[in-house]
Amino acid sequence: MKKIFLTGILSMTMLLAAFSEARTVRQPDPDFSPNFQAKIPVIKITSESGNNDFIAKPVAAHVTESRKSWGDIRDDPAPKNEQCKITVSDGIKTHALTNVEAKVKVRGNWTTSYDKKSLRIRFSEKQSMLGMNNDTQNRDWVLLAVYKDWSFMRDATALYLAHMIAPGYASDFRLVEVHVNKKFWGVYLLTELQETGKDKVNIPEPKKDYDGTDIGYLVEYDSYAYTDEETAIYVKHDSVLKDINGDRIDVSTLPYTIKSKVTNDSQKSKINDYLNKAWKICYEAVVNNNYLEFDPKCENLVKSSAKNAYDCVSKVIDMESLVATYILSEAVVDPDLYLTSFYLSVDLSPDGDKKIRFEAPWDFDSSMGNKRFNEDGKGLFAAVKEWDVNKYEQKFCNPWMMLFVNSDWFQKEVRSKWNDIEETQPLNKLLSLIDFATTKYAKSFKADTKLWNNIGNNELVGNELCDEAAACKSQQDAAKYLKKWLSARFAYLDSIWSNKDLRISKVNDSSYKGIKLKFKNLPKDIHARRVFINGNEVGFHHTGDESAKKFVKQTDYAYPYTEAGKSYKVEVAYYNTNWEEINRAALMVTATSGKGDFYIANNPSWSVKNGVLIFSPEPDIRIGSKKAADKDNWDEFYVLEMKKANYEFLSWNYLGASCNNVDLAGKNSFGQDIVSDKSAELRIQLYYCVKNDKYGDYHLMVQHESSSKTFKIQ
Repeated sequence: MKKIFLTGILSMTMLLAAFSEARTVRQPDPDFSPNFQAKIPVIKITSESGNNDFIAKPVAAHVTESRKSWGDIRDDPAPKNEQCKITVSDGIKTHALTNVEAKVKVRGNWTTSYDKKSLRIRFSEKQSMLGMNNDTQNRDWVLLAVYKDWSFMRDATALYLAHMIAPGYASDFRLVEVHVNKKFWGVYLLTELQETGKDKVNIPEPKKDYDGTDIGYLVEYDSYAYTDEETAIYVKHDSVLKDINGDRIDVSTLPYTIKSKVTNDSQKSKINDYLNKAWKICYEAVVNNNYLEFDPKCENLVKSSAKNAYDCVSKVIDMESLVATYILSEAVVDPDLYLTSFYLSVDLSPDGDKKIRFEAPWDFDSSMGNKRFNEDGKGLFAAVKEWDVNKYEQKFCNPWMMLFVNSDWFQKEVRSKWNDIEETQPLNKLLSLIDFATTKYAKSFKADTKLWNNIGNNELVGNELCDEAAACKSQQDAAKYLKKWLSARFAYLDSIWSNKDLRISKVNDSSYKGIKLKFKNLPKDIHARRVFINGNEVGFHHTGDESAKKFVKQTDYAYPYTEAGKSYKVEVAYYNTNWEEINRAALMVTATSGKGDFYIANNPSWSVKNGVLIFSPEPDIRIGSKKAADKDNWDEFYVLEMKKANYEFLSWNYLGASCNNVDLAGKNSFGQDIVSDKSAELRIQLYYCVKNDKYGDYHLMVQHESSSKTFKIQ
């Protein structure tokens, strides 16, 4: 790499001028919309040569070399730019481009060996495309072929979820038709290029000829880093880690690629040194309880004032981005996580926070059950000693996802973040987008399938797809499988991360506006019944030793966390003795004003079977009121609201009467009475262990304050 030396000393004015304007980091946007239009946009590419060889024949040079090592003697040309003109129409003429100068070439790594290849467009001058990213203008844009993803929606789904739950940058996206030299070339996903910029990864870039190291860096964890040693760096993780199952893995020196602008070897060395030391800070804190931190210049490590691992790690990593990236990785199960397309940034400029931020998620065509990973949507993935992307060797991990997963504080952050995410119901939005594209773009999908004849032909992608994905015969089949997988995945993650099982609510508070439900003509030959409101479980009944006749009479529920006048979807699911769902009824209910909270009037004990909390006797659940709640002339009455529960053991006391301990983990625990007169404090001590959780017991304490009305145990 060419070295550039400055003459003299930069003045403060020159130093400030050396950087692009610093900008704030984007926050997650649960209301983000990909703005898909009813009519699919069209991009027309007209090449200078007039033929399509420049996008049909090239294969990345390092892929060609790898194939030769296996005896494949094909010598395909390497990708190169072709001078073209680009025309864009969106059906409503709001973002049209006509014959704009650009260069186009094949892009990607292994995917360049497929018949339908991804493309990179580089305009001569910056252009906006279809209003994406708030109509931002860029020279570089990407057309993803999604050849291996027969639903066409995995990259779009992952990017959509990233926008909704993760801070930092994630590419905008649109499905488009592509025509090359007047020939239909298929359906592509138009995205932005992974790069720095004022509307992308917001880190300062150096101005021309500035060779200082106090700049912003964008880096990709990348097994293909060897293809360009000018931008390759190597981080000495050199650690022994344990995955979430307790399996050990030796982590060696791993390759990264610098994706942002660097102008000299000093800058390259700086980010390499920073990442090595940042890893040491994190590893020492988490594994050895040895707390270190950077000095003010981010050059040397010194003893940290941090009192615990969380505080220590927080000095070098943006924790919100770490937790969100882990959740995103678990949600989509992307096999490439262990090898490539995993991005992180750090701002080492004078005003930068000097923290690693995980952002710019990318490359999801193998994810969400498409390959042979978590086909049923169950099991943890992101921090497990894992197979390579083709399931040949089980020796891989992503060190940044693996290191923290066995820490209680990290799991607490994950559960808290997941509960916040679930409240915005992202799954419904993802499924709706898949349905929209499947319906509105059906004609384009069929034309793509006819042209490439790839759906149902797993051998065209090296038999990479799992059995259920490979069995699909159309885009509609593949979309249906994707929706099925996503639903199973979200249900599984909710079963292990949901910590909204318990709430303490003030019954006689007139500010509550809830709904009360009564069900008639219920099936009699059933084993259990669950009630859901907007997808959240609010009631559970099990026959136990009681008769089905008595069981079906228990029909009253209430949901206290509603808004008056707002409608809610209510579902009742019925199960047989094998815990198979045999029926599900749904209706819409409009909330009315008034006291809608419910309470447990008797004193049930419980046990846990099949991960489900079972009461004995059945709890007497009533709508709260001053009269109904009055007990021993107490002025206020508090109750424990039961939601989804999958504890191995749980113990608590309330209303002065102790509930029986449940001991499924060989341990006993206790709770402190809930005292509810006006002059008393409300204290709750709750010990519980979530099923299959290996992180020990949780001790939570809530102290009542006069201003509090609802207590959430999270």
